[in-house]
Amino acid sequence: MSTLKQLSIFISVAEKLRMSEAAKALYVSQPTVSQTISDLEYELGVELFERGHKQLFLTPHGQLLLTHARKVMQQYEIMNAAVKDASPSRELRIGCTLSIANTMLAPIGKRLHESHPDIQSTFIVENTRSLENRLLHNELDIALIEGQVRSDEIAKLPLVKDTLMVICHRDHPFWNRDHIRPEELSGQNFILRELGSGTRTIFEDYLRMAKVSINVIGESASSAAIIDMVHHGLGLGVISYRCVERYTDANLIHACSIEDMPMDRLFYICYNNKMPVRSQMQDFIEACKQIIHKE
Repeated sequence: MSTLKQLSIFISVAEKLRMSEAAKALYVSQPTVSQTISDLEYELGVELFERGHKQLFLTPHGQLLLTHARKVMQQYEIMNAAVKDASPSRELRIGCTLSIANTMLAPIGKRLHESHPDIQSTFIVENTRSLENRLLHNELDIALIEGQVRSDEIAKLPLVKDTLMVICHRDHPFWNRDHIRPEELSGQNFILRELGSGTRTIFEDYLRMAKVSINVIGESASSAAIIDMVHHGLGLGVISYRCVERYTDANLIHACSIEDMPMDRLFYICYNNKMPVRSQMQDFIEACKQIIHKE
């Protein structure tokens, strides 16, 4: 009989159609993935995948198994959630992108703890793509995300508006300017967030629309590191205004907008809409709204 672990590995391979990608997403070795698929095919007596040169293809038997495997895993998670909700303490796995973590996560976490001390919350801070993947694979219950979530399986509740700004050092020609023209960015040195970051995706999308090329001389998953490098004159950055406000108030760096390129976005509360919205998730959503209303 197929185990839940086998079904989980099979689903990941069926979605990615590459064993190496599935192994990476599941944090297991590629031989483990390959052996699991071979064991399933032997047990069921059918081929689940056709092996192409660079990619796998689901067979009709594989497609049938995928449909039922997803239902089995979904029912397991619903059962697991129901049992956890019946316990004295309620567990909540929270994801958060970096810009939100730097500016809003602490007060939200404090509010949640004060109003619902029975909730045992854990936090993980990663970029948009990583958090979306974790939600889809039920590694998180809920997440605060700043970037563009692609999957239709993820519910997206707008939380608050945010704006991205170009930041510079005091010796840069942009210093003390409220607005700059898109073409003035051409050839400028930038330190950007890492690939997969919502901040970087939005900025690069605007650059493509404006047909402007920049020099990316560095990247970092840390907004604080980018701000510090900009402060020391190593290049320009693009950061949420919420993250840089205290630095601009102290006159350590300067932030300006780009004409005809309004980099406005929304922060979202996200969760897998195929999973039940548990009571602790509802309490977390309410804590988020309370913090936003205080601003």
